[in-house]
Amino acid sequence: MKKHETSLIIPEFVDVKGGTFNLGDPYTHIGTKDNKQSNIVITLSDFFISRMEITFEQYDVFCDATGRDKPDDEGWGRGERPVIYVNWHDAVAFCEWMSQQIGKMVRLPTEAEWEYAAKDANRNKGYKYAGSNSIDPVGWYYGNSDEKSHPVAQKQPNELKLYDMSGNVWEWCNDWYAKIYNYKSPQIDPQGPARGSFRVRRGGSWASPHDGSYCRVVDRGRDLPGNWSSSTGFRCVLSP
Repeated sequence: MKKHETSLIIPEFVDVKGGTFNLGDPYTHIGTKDNKQSNIVITLSDFFISRMEITFEQYDVFCDATGRDKPDDEGWGRGERPVIYVNWHDAVAFCEWMSQQIGKMVRLPTEAEWEYAAKDANRNKGYKYAGSNSIDPVGWYYGNSDEKSHPVAQKQPNELKLYDMSGNVWEWCNDWYAKIYNYKSPQIDPQGPARGSFRVRRGGSWASPHDGSYCRVVDRGRDLPGNWSSSTGFRCVLSP
């Protein structure tokens, strides 16, 4: 993370080279069969994604600068822990503010960008989780988290050197949620449905079940954009 002027801490962004990959998993479902993902061919342009989840340290600077109330930390500590109790609108506001500070477009990742980066789809080894077929080396989940979040970048990263894309906290994506992907294959830089009730969350969290489900790179989550929780945060994308 880089210091800018006085207290602003700019996320460290990783260069992700675009390419073509299969979004989702035809055998994956969450909760109900109609939530099954389709295996769709997607082509993405280059983008940059933050190496780590946005932390309390970064978000608190945003709150101080804009007069927003700081979110609760559950008594777990702030600093390098991923920010929690932020809804989708809060995450978008942070991205818009960061865009103004650095003069470049910062935004939430699309669902396709998130999965592509989690899989490191240019060199995709087919890992179940972001960087491993076992959850413990790469992610905090119910079985090892002591029922709380942990400072970012304490587990092994994936091949792109991105941390905590499996576990620790759920991450908001820009897309509206659809039970079944409605993209027509192939698609170039898809943005998701034009409307909806829920926004996509990805990656699972410290509260995800003992079997590591919800932390897999193909697992999907959702929540109302106005909701927040102790298990949801976000990371950012920088457009080229």
